[in-house]
Amino acid sequence: MTPELRNTPLFADLDDAQLEILLGATQRRKLPAGHVLFEKGSIADCWFLLIEGAVSVRDDDGERFLVRAVATVGELSVFTEEERRLSAVVVEPSVVQFLPRDELKALLEKNGQIAFGLMRGLLRLTGRKIGRDQRRLREMRENIVSTQKAMKRMQDFLLEGEDNPLHAALFEELDALVEQNKRWHYLVEPSRLVPTFVRLDGGATLRVGAISNEWLHFEKSDAIQFEVGKDWSGVLLLDGAELPVSGTVERVGASDVVIFLDELIPEYDQQLSNHLSRAHMLDVVL
Repeated sequence: MTPELRNTPLFADLDDAQLEILLGATQRRKLPAGHVLFEKGSIADCWFLLIEGAVSVRDDDGERFLVRAVATVGELSVFTEEERRLSAVVVEPSVVQFLPRDELKALLEKNGQIAFGLMRGLLRLTGRKIGRDQRRLREMRENIVSTQKAMKRMQDFLLEGEDNPLHAALFEELDALVEQNKRWHYLVEPSRLVPTFVRLDGGATLRVGAISNEWLHFEKSDAIQFEVGKDWSGVLLLDGAELPVSGTVERVGASDVVIFLDELIPEYDQQLSNHLSRAHMLDVVL
């Protein structure tokens, strides 16, 4: 067993014997440059341990970071069976050890101490990552607040200055930015633990991918036609509550539909805000 394997963070709570059992169940494979390890949006069906080489982890904008051996790749999706959030592509001849998810599940059911050690390691890594993300989000919120205050001061200066077309245009632009930065305009991606669906007029029920008080993103159905610019209506299904909503089709993508929502009546707006707050809580570690 190499020192690099022993020092892999996910294995920190496993002793040498347990690690030998886990790795002994894996298969080894050489992969060429360009091989796609997994794609964004796919359901994880295999656990990967990069032994030699490097893997590029990418999103739609390109490479996010480069993973070099020795490291586990995409282990969180394997254990949770959530969709992959990123893609992974081999960038140089590499070697991986892998174990299909069903075989991994059977091994962990048979060896409870290994399962406990891996879960504790995974939760530790996830908790620390969330902690770092929360720190970055706090810094971003502080920057937004200071920017909001600065834009409002600029609006005051424009109101106090001589009235002219340029002042009016700048004031309207600042006003739009100030409004857009308000908290309730931000999209929330509901977790599967906080079920959020939309029922269309024809009766089809589709999963909501992202939502705010102004915007609604839901999965696209090939059986239903949507046209950009057309009026739309449906019913939001929010964990037992049903909220009639309407709006305008803003975009029809390859896999989702985006609706710009009409203003909700106060009662429905409050129900939606409560639901969004509950979804937000899943992003916070207390």
